[in-house]
Amino acid sequence: RQRQMCIRDRLNEARHAEASKVATPEDIDISLKAGLNFAFGPFEMAKNIGLEILNSLQQALYLDTGNDRYQG
Repeated sequence: RQRQMCIRDRLNEARHAEASKVATPEDIDISLKAGLNFAFGPFEMAKNIGLEILNSLQQALYLDTGNDRYQG
């Protein structure tokens, strides 16, 4: 579950940065891969995993934790 939360949190933060016009999705992926030595950036990971799986993951985390940050 910790790994699922980490993946979801990373994507949520990346989406927030994009929405705030901090950087483009491509720039965010490049930055995290170069700066933190990630194999995939959060947007690349989301594309590879798929939205259906990510939505299921988010719903499961919300049901497990009751934390509104995971509510779709």
